[in-house]
Amino acid sequence: MPFTSNAAWLAGKPDVVFTKVRFAIFIDGDFWHGWKFEQWSHKLAPYWREEIAENRARDLRHMARQAAECRHVLPGDPRRAGS
Repeated sequence: MPFTSNAAWLAGKPDVVFTKVRFAIFIDGDFWHGWKFEQWSHKLAPYWREEIAENRARDLRHMARQAAECRHVLPGDPRRAGS
């Protein structure tokens, strides 16, 4: 199935997009996108705590926008879906 990488024309610039079936995949790094953030955020300087919290909020906005545009979305880490 053909796909596009780094689709800059879509919200959040998904890493992989299968345009024919309207499916977007985000590939996120655990640190920068806050996997288990609550468990280690206290170890960070306030600047980085805010930076990563912003990344997480932006990720949720982009996934919501993709869903609103009738695309199926696989977040960077499926364990985080809906959190």
